[in-house]
Amino acid sequence: MNKTLPAPSADVLRALGVTLVAPGPAHHTSSPLTPLKTGGFKTVYAGKLDSTQEEVVVTVEVVQHCPHHFETHAVEQAITERIATEPPHPNVVALKAPPLERDGKLYMVLERCAQEVFDVLIDAGAPARGVGESTVRDYFVQAAAGLLHMHTLGVAHRDIKLENMLLTKAGVVKLIDFGLGHMAAVPASSDDLFDMASDRELGSRAYQAPEVREAAKGATRYDTRAADVWSLGVCLFALATGYWPLREASSNDWRFKKLIEAQAKGASSCETIFGWYKRSTSDTAPELRELIDCMLLVEPLARPTMKQVLEASWLQGAGNLILEAQPRYENEVTRARAPKAAPKTATDASERLYFQALVLDCADVAFDNVQRAEETQSPRSEEAQSPPLLEAPSPQDDDNDDDKNRGDLRQQLFRGCHDKAVEWEESSSHSTFSSADSTHIKLSSYQSSSSSAGSGPPMICRQAFTL
Repeated sequence: MNKTLPAPSADVLRALGVTLVAPGPAHHTSSPLTPLKTGGFKTVYAGKLDSTQEEVVVTVEVVQHCPHHFETHAVEQAITERIATEPPHPNVVALKAPPLERDGKLYMVLERCAQEVFDVLIDAGAPARGVGESTVRDYFVQAAAGLLHMHTLGVAHRDIKLENMLLTKAGVVKLIDFGLGHMAAVPASSDDLFDMASDRELGSRAYQAPEVREAAKGATRYDTRAADVWSLGVCLFALATGYWPLREASSNDWRFKKLIEAQAKGASSCETIFGWYKRSTSDTAPELRELIDCMLLVEPLARPTMKQVLEASWLQGAGNLILEAQPRYENEVTRARAPKAAPKTATDASERLYFQALVLDCADVAFDNVQRAEETQSPRSEEAQSPPLLEAPSPQDDDNDDDKNRGDLRQQLFRGCHDKAVEWEESSSHSTFSSADSTHIKLSSYQSSSSSAGSGPPMICRQAFTL
């Protein structure tokens, strides 16, 4: 739906304390009734607060519009209010007036930003190039800070993409559009964990994690925070290179099966993807490649948490400053969730051993499925179906036997999960998933029927969300 909704009436504007203004010279109009943007279920108008003359936007959204009773307007309002803190977090868009529901529409007043990060990437020359490493680092660490803030408060975004990252005139990144988010109920006890699991397939295709795509097939529930980490990893890759790593993380994209196979062999995802297009990784810092590699692990349990992402060496200490500052942002949720010191017990150690065993078992399952997929796959000529430019590196037929390959995968997954097991064990901001709840990607379910033919990497374009 991209229908333009009418501007707020005079009565609504008075109730909000806002006056509409012309959207600006880029829109070639001086009428305040011309929207800044129309997309999805929402229309956005430019305005100013009557009390301070601060520039804001007024969003207009129809209250009843979504299938399956997933009401994005209610989710957007609830999440915006949940993540509001004192002081306001600089990397999530701020609510400037209480939301108002009237005549079947929801009106929200938010701070105004200058442009989307997506537009910056296009202006930089995508898909030929990214925005430059220093700019990538600047944008990424701010987006990561905003996402950490949300996760800390029991909220996952579920539609992280470049179009949902806005820049202010001062260059501050703001996460926006929370209507597809997941907001966990605040547990009655501060010792209990947020329930961050979901079984809904929501988000935008090129940015969706593989376990989210699997949700449409009735797969088990997935951790919404781990899915956010994947989506942010896609954004990081796109900002650095100018193109997406995959068109989508499903069997509909031939690249995805190759990525699974590469990860099962312990190969770098970045080097694998660059290899498909005969591009060198020499211009990409090794620390940046390592961060992308771990964020784009197909197995969600192996991905880092947002805390671990911000501790990455590529961020040159900026992430650690953000982690130190996070406790400043308080509201009733953070105060209720303030950690209480407790002695470690034998049960804690048992849970860690269980988690580690689960990870290693997952590695064995992944390896067995890759082997089974290779055995059952009908032979075909890659050269006959794929242009040389897109030809993936051939598997190495050296002395790597099954045990070594299995061991490499176990080591890769275990390295990514050992610290995470400790963090999940100690942190009250993470849910506990049983083996029945966790989504483990079974590689044999990704038998792609698609040819790998094409002319280049997935082109960057605007992505519409799906419900």
